[in-house]
Amino acid sequence: MDIVLITTVIAALFLVIGAAEPLAAQLRLPYTVILAVLGLMIGSGALFFLHTELTDALNPVAEAILGLPIR
Repeated sequence: MDIVLITTVIAALFLVIGAAEPLAAQLRLPYTVILAVLGLMIGSGALFFLHTELTDALNPVAEAILGLPIR
């Protein structure tokens, strides 16, 4: 994987984490619930863009998200 792409994905995930706390306060839901929902949306969106035949433009980003070494 390209180091620039990995760094960009990780920076974007930090932005999502930063935006999740005010969103959780506004929706009056626990912070962890918002993080779980956002994680599900990111993962399912990456799977959709990787396996769809509509476009191939986002395949490198989807592969970078799905290829992160998270266990």
